[in-house]
Amino acid sequence: MSQSINLSTIGTGDDGIRRDQWGRMLALTPEGRLEGHTRVTTIAKTTDNEAAIAPWKAMMALGGVLQRPGLRARAEALVAAHGGRPWYAGEAAKKACKALVEECADAGGAADRRQQGDALHALTAQLDRGVTSMPGLTPETEADLTAYVNGLVAGGVVIVPGMVEVTVVLDGLAEPVAGSFDRLVTMLGRPLPMIADLKTGAELSYSWPSFAVQLAGYSRATAIYRQGRALDGSEDERAPMPAVDQEVGLVIWLPAGEARCELHLVDLTAGWAGFELSLAVRAWRRRKPHLDSLPQSTSASTDSTRAASETSTAPIATSSVVTSEPATSSSPSIGSGNGSSVDMTATIRDWLQARIDAIGAHSPEARDDLVRSWPLDIEPLARSERHTSHDLSVIERVLDDVEARHSIPFGPTKPSDEQLTPEDRIERLLHVFPHSTKEQQP
Repeated sequence: MSQSINLSTIGTGDDGIRRDQWGRMLALTPEGRLEGHTRVTTIAKTTDNEAAIAPWKAMMALGGVLQRPGLRARAEALVAAHGGRPWYAGEAAKKACKALVEECADAGGAADRRQQGDALHALTAQLDRGVTSMPGLTPETEADLTAYVNGLVAGGVVIVPGMVEVTVVLDGLAEPVAGSFDRLVTMLGRPLPMIADLKTGAELSYSWPSFAVQLAGYSRATAIYRQGRALDGSEDERAPMPAVDQEVGLVIWLPAGEARCELHLVDLTAGWAGFELSLAVRAWRRRKPHLDSLPQSTSASTDSTRAASETSTAPIATSSVVTSEPATSSSPSIGSGNGSSVDMTATIRDWLQARIDAIGAHSPEARDDLVRSWPLDIEPLARSERHTSHDLSVIERVLDDVEARHSIPFGPTKPSDEQLTPEDRIERLLHVFPHSTKEQQP
């Protein structure tokens, strides 16, 4: 029997299932290779719209921070240690941010519902395996279990004996897939047994597409898989997958703490179409669409060096500016005498160009990202000086995004009029009036 992984890297999760370092279930392929199998639930979430999850989790984390002074202090320390922006201070800082957010969300109650749900899954599984004595239950939990039993009876649903929390594998796909469905059930009016999954969340409206994909995947399983004790899989067993309903699945909704149970039918034909789409999306994400870097002559650093060499030949004397051409109405404003409103365009351009050069020097990936992100209707700074203030603002936002994606350290802060020295102001005027020279005035 051949093996595709190092046995020393194998471990088991809390559920006792053999898993690789990425948390994937390790199972034998039909060819006898021990490989990591992607979870069915992971496939099902590929195309999920999680727009509602982020605000919910942010609110949970905020609640945790307000309730736990210690968490608030840790957040303050993390922010202070990284100049106010720890998310962009490297991978270690980002990892610390993620861990703190999870802890804050749990403190705010994000884990409560999940823990209640896990408990209900375990308790209902015991019921469906024939366990009748469960001492120590709270009245609230007893009410949930009573609602579960009554809901199944009312819907004409019967658990198939021995088919509770069953692990299956799907062979012959673009990637090996495995998972465990909650129940196999029979239901009045359906000719074949149905895949059923228990859901205990408070809100399901955002999740029906994912549920359909999940149950459709289980219904197309190749075999039931039983894991043996041997780490190399030599004691594992495969059993034939029984014929199941591949058109309709069942969701048993038992919202934790609400003492009610609802049954919902799910379209598995649509779910399988979503499953195949999810596999295609995952395959596309593994592609490397980057073709090649642009020729060196187009790099921002080369253009900026050439521009610097061209502008450095301007004749300079000592202290004041005399224009060789009269200013017209199209010339940039230079203020009304106090120097505070000197046109800042050139200073901002230099600041932006320095950031572009830093991105180009950071990594080929960052440079390519900048090339792809550059607005099509705005010329590079080194090729034109006819950029409006709106153009420069758009460029600044693009640079912000690229720097954030590649964790590029922040450089000098954005310049302002107040930061200009008298010499800077003269240089800016020379830039505005390129045919001007500096002369010493008595």
